[in-house]
Amino acid sequence: MIKSRPPTRGELYELIDYCARNDGYLMVIEEVSGPIEDAYIIVLDHYVSCSPGYAGKVMIVIRDTHPSETEVYIWDRLKGIQPVEIAKR
Repeated sequence: MIKSRPPTRGELYELIDYCARNDGYLMVIEEVSGPIEDAYIIVLDHYVSCSPGYAGKVMIVIRDTHPSETEVYIWDRLKGIQPVEIAKR
């Protein structure tokens, strides 16, 4: 069983920085950090996919507007935090 935990302050800063830089234009940090601070966020430190692919830390962000507003991020050694495409059913 994988245990989850709340994100560290550093992990939240990485997420805020990523969102501010990658939303198509440079956003003001305060515009991004408000919605992130209102979200439900957990981190899984030791996730391993069942097929070759990814092993490492995963962050799950569920927005407070609706559970369908969920984002998943992983940590890339070279690029840092990166979003993962979620398949919609």
